[in-house]
This record gives sequence, C-alpha cells and structure tokens, in this order.
Amino acid sequence: RVQGGQSTPYAATGERMRTIGIDPGDHAAKVVELDGSYKKTRLLHVGLAPAQSNDAAARTESRAEAVAVAMGEGRRGHITLAHPCREAMLRPLELPFTGRDAIRKVVKAEIEGEIQSGSVDDMIVDFHEIGPGANGGTKLLVAAVPKLGLKAVLAGLAAHKVEPESIDLDNMALWRAAHWAGVFAAEADEAPGAVTAVVDLGSHSVNVILVEGENLVEMRTLRVGDGVVADDVRHGHL
Repeated sequence: RVQGGQSTPYAATGERMRTIGIDPGDHAAKVVELDGSYKKTRLLHVGLAPAQSNDAAARTESRAEAVAVAMGEGRRGHITLAHPCREAMLRPLELPFTGRDAIRKVVKAEIEGEIQSGSVDDMIVDFHEIGPGANGGTKLLVAAVPKLGLKAVLAGLAAHKVEPESIDLDNMALWRAAHWAGVFAAEADEAPGAVTAVVDLGSHSVNVILVEGENLVEMRTLRVGDGVVADDVRHGHL
C-alpha cells in the first residue's frame, strides 16, 4: 500500500501505538515489534529466520514459515507487510486537480493506458503525491501490484496465522526508515532543492529512492542484486 496523498511519512505523528513490521526477504524473514510514537520509538522484538529459495511455490511457503518463526510468541500490534517494489509497476502521472479522495476515484482508469504487460483490473493500484503540478494540479507516482503474487504471499502467511492489516512497498518503508533516522535533515550549506539518493542493495534487486527535502519524488528498483551474480555462477557450474 503506497500511502496515497501523503507528502511526509504517515507515521510522523505523536500517536502512540504498537506495530509489527514484516519483511519476508529473499533468504531470511525479518520481523520487528515497535512501541511508542514515530519520534520516540521503543524496540521490543527483533526476529530473524532463514528461508529456503527453491521454486516459486516452495519459496512462498518457506518464507511464510520463516515469518512465523521470526514472529515468535505473543507478538501483538498493527501488522504491516513489506512487499518487494520489484513486483510493482511504477508510473508517473499528473492530474489537473488536487484532493486525495478525488484522485483515488480516477487514478486506476488514468493509469490503465500506461500499463502494457497486464490488465489493471488484475492489479492493486495506489499512489503517492509527489507535489503540485501545472495549473494547480497534482504530480503522482502510481504503483500497480499484481494481485496474484500478493494473494499467494498472504495465503501462505494466513496458513501460519499471520494476517497483515496493511501492505507497503519496501521502497516506501526505506523512505520512512531513512526519514526517521534523520537522513534528510537539511545541512546548513545545502543548496535549495538538493536531492538525496538512498540505495538499498539486496540479493535480487537494488532499491533506489530520490528525496527532495523530506519529500519522496522518485523511486525505482533495479532487478539485479549481489546474489544474482552468485546464482548465475552456481547455475553455470551445476
């Protein structure tokens, strides 16, 4: 779930709550349990469990089982699942009006012509507001995630009694984590409009986000990572 209409991390409030974040990972599942507010957070639990990486069906089940192990016993709170951005189609879009509710009513239809590799009806579509557009409009970054793959992940987790209440792209989670850590705090000598790039090197993909000030303005995923080279070498010598 891309937090539509939000120009700053949605959790940047004073509201106190307990949350659980899940990253199924490619080779290991990671789980954290947090308590407190966005600005004052207490870490309650960190769980890590290895997952096998075989064929697609076995990998989905292995990752779900690893998440259950990493969760441990007695975890409680709002559960958010990180979904790999490499599974999403990202498209820029500009609409001639503002307002989150108004945008949500038309964004799926507006983006349909930009997606050639599948039907938008088979995807979950959400958006992030980048900033103002021309003539009072709105610039958006739209994400479309195929339902089929996500459904398989959720079914696997449900079989282990893990039921996320919200789903977020891992690139969005990367932005929020960097924001929380103060990465985007302005330096005294920083030029106006300076853009910060944050890069996350994974085993099967590289996530890149571009942030102007504290506002996310672009994100991309490169479908290659440090584990891909090792996999290619291994397969070539089997």
